[in-house]
This record gives sequence, structure tokens and C-alpha cells, in this order.
Amino acid sequence: MINPILKSVADNAELSKALKELLLKQFNEKHDNTKLDNESLGQITRSRLDGIAGVNNAFKELETLKTVKEKPVVDNPAR
Repeated sequence: MINPILKSVADNAELSKALKELLLKQFNEKHDNTKLDNESLGQITRSRLDGIAGVNNAFKELETLKTVKEKPVVDNPAR
């Protein structure tokens, strides 16, 4: 069963965008530790990329839960 909260997040474009930005921001924190070796830096980089890919995949799945379809803005022909 699909969580109704997820549907409401999917239907609210502004909330969905803000939530995605907040989650992706967590992967952009810089580590200024110069004592890390190349292997450790590589592990951190791979972890960040995996996390970013996971967030993007989750939001693609969230898009499938939308119940409100976006309508294009149409000019009123009577004007």
C-alpha cells in the first residue's frame, strides 16, 4: 500500500523540490581534512555519488505517485 503522505509530497511540486534540494545539499559538505589518503578520498567520493544517485532515483519513483497532473497554461480563446 502506498503511503498517502508520499502522494501529497509528489503532488506538491514546491515541497518536493525543497525536500530534494535539502537532501542533496547534505552530500555537498566539504571535508577539509588534508590527512586523508587517496583511497579514503575515493571512498568518500563514491559514497557521495551513490547517495546522490539514490536520492535522484527516489524522486523519480516519487514522480510516479503523482495524482495531480500538471496542466499546461492555455490562453482563453474568448479574449
